[in-house]
Amino acid sequence: MVLPAFTLANKKYLSILLTEQGGGRQLSLHLSNRQLLKAQLF
Repeated sequence: MVLPAFTLANKKYLSILLTEQGGGRQLSLHLSNRQLLKAQLF
């Protein structure tokens, strides 16, 4: 997933929710601005 560059205000989080198609499992990510700045390509 690629997003254009942006910053988050203090105490704000980027929330990403991935759900399995036709299933009951889901993955929830809550990322702070600091975590986004430290992100690496994998």
